[in-house]
Amino acid sequence: MKRSGIMFMVGAGVAASLIWVTVYSGTIFNWICGWTANGVREWIDALGAYFAIPSILLLAKQIRDTDRQHRRAVGLQTRSTFQLALRVRKKVKGFAQSTQLNVNTWKAIDVNSPNLQTRGEIELRFLLTMMGSKDLQRVEQEIDIPSVDSQHLKKAINDTLILYSSEKAPQWVQESVLSFMAHTLQYAGEIEEITASYMDDFIKLMGK
Repeated sequence: MKRSGIMFMVGAGVAASLIWVTVYSGTIFNWICGWTANGVREWIDALGAYFAIPSILLLAKQIRDTDRQHRRAVGLQTRSTFQLALRVRKKVKGFAQSTQLNVNTWKAIDVNSPNLQTRGEIELRFLLTMMGSKDLQRVEQEIDIPSVDSQHLKKAINDTLILYSSEKAPQWVQESVLSFMAHTLQYAGEIEEITASYMDDFIKLMGK
């Protein structure tokens, strides 16, 4: 083939290539750019999520530490109250058991027995001493108050003891003692529930 023919074919090929690139270059460029942009975006998203993990873990640790510090502070402030509740709960349980035995005794007592009034006064003063416990007063002040507080019971017992200054019928003595025993048993039961509830809440709060 002559040299002029070869040059013609090369020129035609170059021209065809330019036309093809001109027509299709926009589509190819857009495809390349679209794939590149999507790929870059996906990589950025993935890297963002990856680098966010330490931040999330750090935040979770800070929340746990803050919660732990709060529970520790509350524990230090209320630990004495918890010990009070534990102590009073044991005390009122023992008191309730002994009082119940006394109730059974007074129900079966011979109202014609000598010194019945003196024995009744002794029983009421024992109940009065129980109601005067500083621990019980602290429970009412720091935790919760039962339906009838110790101050009202103490006043009622004191008022009844004043009546003991004069001779009373044996039946009245028996009924007065049994009545106050019933009230103090109810009081002891409510105090036991109050302290038990407080202790449960404390243990849940401290996460033990």
